[in-house]
Amino acid sequence: MIRPSLVGDPFANVPAGRFLNPAAFSTTSGITTVVNEAGQNVQFGNLGRNTFRGPSIWNTDLSVFKNAALPFTEFTKVQIGIEFFNLFNTTNLTVPNNNMNDVGNDPVRGPTGFGVFDGSFPGRVIQYRLKLLF
Repeated sequence: MIRPSLVGDPFANVPAGRFLNPAAFSTTSGITTVVNEAGQNVQFGNLGRNTFRGPSIWNTDLSVFKNAALPFTEFTKVQIGIEFFNLFNTTNLTVPNNNMNDVGNDPVRGPTGFGVFDGSFPGRVIQYRLKLLF
């Protein structure tokens, strides 16, 4: 299966915990089957490529550093700094699971599989640095 068919509004009646409504997609109706050059059956529906976009990512990074000359050398400097990645610790979700065959419900975690955000990008990261420039 390459692409499913769109048979309804994917954003209407979305079950709790999901980003897309799995009932709006079909892997059986509106499917065209062709045989490729390798002799394999390939199925595709009417849903176009890159039809949906994932959530936006909002990220702010900050770097502060100071250069200082070493007193006993002419050209050698030391640089001390601190860097913040995702300074405001904003939650940035990954794209939702797009595996049509994976529609489940975990009693502890809730909905799993298709249309569910499986993860997120890392939160705030702070790193210190000390560089010797020569």
